[in-house]
Amino acid sequence: MNRTQTKETSHRPPQPGDHSSQQMVLCTICPHKGTACQEGFALMARLQKSIEAAGSSLAPDFEISGYAELTGCDRGCLLAYHGTKDETYLFGDIEKDADIPALVDYAQTHQGPLNRGDVPPVPARLTQRPASIMAMGHGALAV
Repeated sequence: MNRTQTKETSHRPPQPGDHSSQQMVLCTICPHKGTACQEGFALMARLQKSIEAAGSSLAPDFEISGYAELTGCDRGCLLAYHGTKDETYLFGDIEKDADIPALVDYAQTHQGPLNRGDVPPVPARLTQRPASIMAMGHGALAV
């Protein structure tokens, strides 16, 4: 997978219409900030907006995954992202080269408990739980 760095010097908070027809279906609180990760949400929303803009030029099974360094916050951290035409995920403060398919599986499997603030056990494929998780989709994600 390719590692992508984002270095933004200015950022405006997400505005209505910035994200796709998808809705937030999973959001955990960043333990470092005490709130949802606004910078991460903005990155995830831009990713989904770009996927939707590409429309039918993308194959039905299109997927994109990678890493980005969050620099627009007072605490830099490594993010992982995964996007398809139907859902988009963002994982905050992860280890370098974390297993993105395992992160997505963790989010899908534990969507309900994560949304309630519970901390489900981390599967063996992951060495640590991401500090925060967000997902956008068309309604509830398939579990």
